[in-house]
Amino acid sequence: MPRWKPNYKEGDWIALPLIRRGGWGLGLIARCKAPTIIGYFFGPRWTEPPTIAATTGLRRESALIVADLGDLGFRKGEWLVVGHQPNWNRADWPLPLFAAEDGPRLYLCTLQEEDPSELVQHQRITQEEADRLGAIPRVVYGYKALSITLDKLLAEREAQTAA
Repeated sequence: MPRWKPNYKEGDWIALPLIRRGGWGLGLIARCKAPTIIGYFFGPRWTEPPTIAATTGLRRESALIVADLGDLGFRKGEWLVVGHQPNWNRADWPLPLFAAEDGPRLYLCTLQEEDPSELVQHQRITQEEADRLGAIPRVVYGYKALSITLDKLLAEREAQTAA
């Protein structure tokens, strides 16, 4: 069986189908080493796969979610690369600090820049420290779980806008 070669790279903008309510989401691959991806994901919901033009003006601060995920969506041919970020610069899209729960304990997780599946640091911290450092919850998403989560966040935003 031939080995699968990734068709994505760091700095690529991607479109992913939204499972529950339909449409497409948009994301940026900030770090990757197959099969692990760290990505920033944005609204709005698109009726068709967005184009690279849809990425104009998007910044990390406007991401709805920053996710640690696998690449099965690409392997199954369901996710699409829509283009590469012009003048890609890692510093503009840093790896976040993640906070992972293990029962009642909370840990600060720092991932390796070149291989985001590698944990560099796993240090016990308090919720107050996590908040002060801007650590976000670490959830490792499957491709369908990410689609459902992004779909839900977009639906909540759409409901707020409609109200």
